[in-house]
Amino acid sequence: MDNKTACEVFSASERTPDWKKDFICVNDNLHEAMLNSPLAIVLYAFAVLFIMFLVQRASAPIRAQQTQDASTATQKEED
Repeated sequence: MDNKTACEVFSASERTPDWKKDFICVNDNLHEAMLNSPLAIVLYAFAVLFIMFLVQRASAPIRAQQTQDASTATQKEED
């Protein structure tokens, strides 16, 4: 079986506009570069860890509210 890229297939077509051929070829080149470079994996791992950090920070209770609740509870106990 012949392994042709999308760029080769669309470049052979006469009905495809030039801008579309260029776009598909650039996309194929970018995809190939991502597959061959370990930088893509590093960036993906960093993005996942960053999103995990943001979710953790967003789900943590606010400290100022905890402090205020604790001081209110202490005042109630004194009364």
